[in-house]
Amino acid sequence: MTTGKLNHSRKMDYGAHNCNRDKVEYIADHYGLKSQLNKLHEELVELAEVVNTQPSMILTERLVDEMADVTIMLDQIEYLMTMKKAKFKKLLGDRIAFKLDRQISRVRCEE
Repeated sequence: MTTGKLNHSRKMDYGAHNCNRDKVEYIADHYGLKSQLNKLHEELVELAEVVNTQPSMILTERLVDEMADVTIMLDQIEYLMTMKKAKFKKLLGDRIAFKLDRQISRVRCEE
């Protein structure tokens, strides 16, 4: 169990290539929020299909690909929502913190 302060803000991690952030923003700007929300739904369904057909969660290329697709789409949505509504990032961070704290409380009750 980890003690101490948790970092609750979602930080986009683009690996070794910082240019990936520019790519995410370029694609998001081109397609726009409505289109990318629809695409996120598509990618989530595809990830769910992989998870449902691979209950043991063996690391496969398809699983990694679908997780990458969902991560990219979430990054685009976060970028577009932040552009649309300045306080979105704070609202998202606050909700993530709440949900993590709630789950930690549940885990502690199970111990």
